[in-house]
Amino acid sequence: MKNLLYLSFLFLFVGCNGQENLEFKKAEDDFKETGLLNATINKPLKIYASPTNNKAIGKITFDRALNGSIEVNSSLEEKLNPYAKGNSSSYLEAEQLINMGLAGYSHALKFRVLSFTPEYFEVLVNDDTKEIGYIKKEEDKENHLRYTTWEEYLKKAEMIVVKNCNIYDKANGNVIDTINYRGHFFKVADVQEDWLYGIPPYQLKSGKSGWIKWRENGNLMIQVIEYVID
Repeated sequence: MKNLLYLSFLFLFVGCNGQENLEFKKAEDDFKETGLLNATINKPLKIYASPTNNKAIGKITFDRALNGSIEVNSSLEEKLNPYAKGNSSSYLEAEQLINMGLAGYSHALKFRVLSFTPEYFEVLVNDDTKEIGYIKKEEDKENHLRYTTWEEYLKKAEMIVVKNCNIYDKANGNVIDTINYRGHFFKVADVQEDWLYGIPPYQLKSGKSGWIKWRENGNLMIQVIEYVID
């Protein structure tokens, strides 16, 4: 009887263990993040619901269309909506920036990183729903995975675009100006957690410098222009 109970418990444990963590969990409302993971995909990129899972919850590939553009295909379907991807839901907005001589995205996927270890990256697979997935470093050696902090990324960017926000004399300081029109461009000079110090880029002579809150409760309040198209 004891052996039968043990076998039943073992079967139940194995069965449940094989099924658990096959759905993405969601980040807490006050989640923290460390930076961005840039993934250039040479082979299918596996996404896991847990770092201990052996079975991937989905795969992502890059395919070149007949017109030469790059398309992102994924078995995750509507689940996949990272910080940036080639032909994303924000494609029309990105196309408008390109027509202005700007570029707001690239064909490499960018994931917001919550944490990482020598074995894996914990990332947001969907920026809207805040669902979390895991990319294992060992299984994706053929894909170029490059991690950068937000400070490095924002300072390196050509400029950022902000809309309807206040400019402060210091982080959590006093308001010195208000931006309440379509958008304003800044070059990032400094970053302190959820605040950045923006100055008018060299292309624009006018504008006021100051501190801007670029992220609040995990929500990004800026758009990043990585480089300018000549």
